[in-house]
Amino acid sequence: MQEHPEFLTVPALCERFPFVKVGGVKQWLWRDFHGFRSQCARLVGRKMLISVPAFLAWIDGQKTGKAEGPRAA
Repeated sequence: MQEHPEFLTVPALCERFPFVKVGGVKQWLWRDFHGFRSQCARLVGRKMLISVPAFLAWIDGQKTGKAEGPRAA
């Protein structure tokens, strides 16, 4: 039998991973930051669910060490 990945709501994700903040996740979702929304998120009704294995893989893929954005200067 195929095991299904674990999905969490945004607040539950932030509870499980304290280094992640709700506002930051909302920005990642809104802007599809580095493919976050397309890789990790699923919309079910009005709830946005985040796949935990996909989230951890996405975090692992962010190890570039390059600063980006307006504050990078």
